[in-house]
Amino acid sequence: MTALDLDGTCVIVTGGASGIGRGIVDTVIEHGGRAAVWDIDEGRLRKTATIC
Repeated sequence: MTALDLDGTCVIVTGGASGIGRGIVDTVIEHGGRAAVWDIDEGRLRKTATIC
């Protein structure tokens, strides 16, 4: 498996407050990237924003 280096990368994730979208956000952040996240669930979106 190759190392994932997202340093300096910014991604847009729709539906990013839960499920697969949240997994993508977590992975991007873990590997040095930044994420712009949209979701209709405001409560979960606010919780997700605390990690970004």
